[in-house]
Amino acid sequence: MEIIENIALITINETMIIQLISFLVFMYIMNRIMFRPLNKVMDERNDYIDELNQGISAAEEQIDTVMGQLRQSRIDVKFKALALCDKTETQGTQEADQILVNVRQDIAAQKAEVEKEVMTQLTQARQYLQDEAEILMAVIMEKVLGRRLAR
Repeated sequence: MEIIENIALITINETMIIQLISFLVFMYIMNRIMFRPLNKVMDERNDYIDELNQGISAAEEQIDTVMGQLRQSRIDVKFKALALCDKTETQGTQEADQILVNVRQDIAAQKAEVEKEVMTQLTQARQYLQDEAEILMAVIMEKVLGRRLAR
């Protein structure tokens, strides 16, 4: 090797070529050991993130679909509840009308029974009063005539 005395900042000689070769070897090794695995991991991570984003989009679409179905179900349930309420109200009205008819029939039957009892009691009272009136009449006649009547 020869020593070149030159005050220049850059000199082209054998050491520069050796440095260039060692730098290229270093870059090759760094590429193999560090950059390729790092790029592979970054690509895998990007693929994973893309899969997650697709999954999120699919889940959001599914949520929108389920929410739409839920809204429709809620509307259907409200209509069914209103229909059931109307049906129940109609049935209640019919049952109330039937109960009212039954009560009126019971009242009429009880009224007839009470009238029958009153007539029976009235007949008994008339008979009793007639018997009492006959006895009283006999007593008055005996007192007026002053003698005993044959009974």
